[in-house]
Amino acid sequence: MAVYEGLTTIAQAYIQQGLAANFWQREPKLAMFAAVGGEMPKGAQGLEIGRPSGAKVFAGKKLTPAEKMQITNGSVRPRFAIANPTNVTILGAKDTAAQLSTWTTAGHTQGDMWGQAEIKWTGLFDEEILIPREYYDRALTDAGGSIENRGLARERIVRDAVNMAKQNVLSKLALELQTGNPTDQDTDPMDHLIGWNVWFSASNYCAGVDRSVSKNAQWCAQVDSDAIAPSATTIIDAANVTYHLQDLTEEGTVALFVNAKQFLVMKAELLGTGYSQISNSVPEMAEAGAKNILCLRKDNVYIIYDRSVPANTCYAITPSTWFFATHPQYTFSVSPFKNLWEYSRGAPQVMMAKCNLRGMFGCWNPYLNVVFTNVSDPS
Repeated sequence: MAVYEGLTTIAQAYIQQGLAANFWQREPKLAMFAAVGGEMPKGAQGLEIGRPSGAKVFAGKKLTPAEKMQITNGSVRPRFAIANPTNVTILGAKDTAAQLSTWTTAGHTQGDMWGQAEIKWTGLFDEEILIPREYYDRALTDAGGSIENRGLARERIVRDAVNMAKQNVLSKLALELQTGNPTDQDTDPMDHLIGWNVWFSASNYCAGVDRSVSKNAQWCAQVDSDAIAPSATTIIDAANVTYHLQDLTEEGTVALFVNAKQFLVMKAELLGTGYSQISNSVPEMAEAGAKNILCLRKDNVYIIYDRSVPANTCYAITPSTWFFATHPQYTFSVSPFKNLWEYSRGAPQVMMAKCNLRGMFGCWNPYLNVVFTNVSDPS
């Protein structure tokens, strides 16, 4: 088995190289979450998403020690208000202080005042890396007797195979972030991420919470199904004023995620009124390695093109409410290569390894985000 020992080392070294830039460029949601209010792993370079031995996590907001422990050790359990008991009064010098009449059941820390969601790790994103032994042997033979040339030949074969596997995992992850819908959200681990199509609703079952129940209204995204023009100004005003994001958050609406048709219309709208397109995305995104993302800016709001945004849909988000984490033991890890022929009679002479990823994607407060589901996309 000694002939395969170096393959995993090469694979791990290659898959780390350029991983951050490729990953975030493909998934602009996460690049935005990191650039605005994100917390980078200590010692990470750019938007590095962690290595198996590093126990690193990435999140869209500054995490408390308790929140870090949740993500690293198990499921995340955000809490949200079901009711808001209050008996605030202004006391005069001789007034009697007010008291909550039902403080034992309706106090500020009682269970019936708070709800709790739960977000779990997914199962493994698993992609096989297959290298026919014949190709491997031929490359080494063609390289001649030079140790350096033989090393380069080995590196090239592994690099190409690992790169393809990595891209396949990234494509699957990008799809899951938009459309993932676990078969059973109570299962641990879940068979899919909880994607935006689940998070952006006011009536479905999300992270273990039945959002069709009125008491869980604060765990619902705000949904606007009225017809609205694909105008950056109109949609930003609706999110900030009509849905109160400007009042409910410190930053208001930070980003609009739009599809291609909406982006082109908004680009013409903004360039015609003196605004400019950002050539290198959000500055912090470019510095972190996520370059060439199509991005506009109007005042303090970024308008970002995301190929996964469905037709007639626009997301107005507060990035600091979102988080994404990769499991420390399964962050694009590559398993040892094995020759299948040595383990099963009749199996092909193929060297196989696996590229693995385990993730968690969620929101601390869905109510601080709005989805417009009836945008009049131009033809």
